Amino acid sequence: MRSDLPRFGTEEEKADFVWSLGGLVMKEFEDGTLLDRFLAMRDATDRARLVPSLPYVEGVPPDPAVVVHLVTARARLHSDREGHAVLTAGGEEWTFSPQAAPLLSLLVEGGRHRLDALAQAAGLRVGQVALLVSELVDGEVAAVGRAG
Repeated sequence: MRSDLPRFGTEEEKADFVWSLGGLVMKEFEDGTLLDRFLAMRDATDRARLVPSLPYVEGVPPDPAVVVHLVTARARLHSDREGHAVLTAGGEEWTFSPQAAPLLSLLVEGGRHRLDALAQAAGLRVGQVALLVSELVDGEVAAVGRAG
């Protein structure tokens, strides 16, 4: 609730304000999805642990052997009303084309994935995946390195 407190209001105005605030709070507690919404928000805003992506500080090259993984504790992937893939992680949110959903799903599930495997999962070119991964590295929610 974003509203000014009735600091200089009458006692009746203050009482009405408190009553309205209580009603809003109770309405939220009656919603059976409150806990799930809270946990999803918490997961999405947990900061990532910083992991350098050396030597790829200027961007991820379109090299099939580059390996990527998320460095956030809990990332969240869902689709918006238009069907775009929406990744929320590390307190940030990215919206990608629906075609990116399969590769983002692999990253959210965990583990390290080669760019060529992510490209194959989404039906994209390795260069397109490298650009997407570069966005995540810049946002400090993913790290890359060499396979090996």
